[in-house]
Amino acid sequence: MDFLRCLLLLAGVFHVALCYRTRSHHCVDITSNTAPLCANLSLGYDKMMLPNFLRHDTAMEVRRELAQWSPLVGSGCHPYLKHFLCSVFAPVCMLELIPPCRSLCSMVQNSCEPLMRRHNYTWPSMLDCRKYPENSMCVKIETPTPIPTTTVCEEDGSNVPLDELQKKFCDSDFAMRARVSEKKMKDGYLILKATAIKSLKGSLKRDQLQRLRIPNMESRNCGYVNKRKQFLILGTKRGRRMIVTYLMKWKDFRNMRRKIKEKACRKM
Repeated sequence: MDFLRCLLLLAGVFHVALCYRTRSHHCVDITSNTAPLCANLSLGYDKMMLPNFLRHDTAMEVRRELAQWSPLVGSGCHPYLKHFLCSVFAPVCMLELIPPCRSLCSMVQNSCEPLMRRHNYTWPSMLDCRKYPENSMCVKIETPTPIPTTTVCEEDGSNVPLDELQKKFCDSDFAMRARVSEKKMKDGYLILKATAIKSLKGSLKRDQLQRLRIPNMESRNCGYVNKRKQFLILGTKRGRRMIVTYLMKWKDFRNMRRKIKEKACRKM
């Protein structure tokens, strides 16, 4: 009846469209029950519009779909992945849907898709960045946080300066020649299960070797790590966590091994 009254009172296609929008779109509170991924995020708004860009009509659909992104969010592949996802799945409730900017989408995709591909996933077509605008009426990040460019795994260690490697060795709590029997992603880390062949500094217990950690943001070049190779592994102890700070192929380190000395650390 309300929709029919709108048709009778308002003239023109534009007004009819407004009546239909008022009837079909509605605002829903963003809470831990409706969109937990977005609930504690500084979005600048606390109500989302449904249906959203992906035509999800209910908060239950939004919650279910966002939950599938939790592992990628946990990986830390981009600091504004949550902001992008929330702008799509839980857009701000206004007179019309405000899409994310193409630049925000591309920034997140370029940073996160390499990690997705390592697990045989690709960036979904439903989030194709080309369909988002780049104008004053889209969600953007004015001052994006720089993405760390450091990586723990050295793909080609043959050209690493000796003094740089010596410093890495001195800064580490443990150093070893080791094999990696298993690796997996969990809770924002690449977890390595290693077997020490020879301890070079600060030996680790067996259970500690089973959970060496590399933060996902620093594991971009670690695809070559496998159980067929031997590696130099350097790391630090942070409480109960063994954090790998540097990893290179043992064959690349072999020629420099005699020049890297623990006693040289006293002079640094």
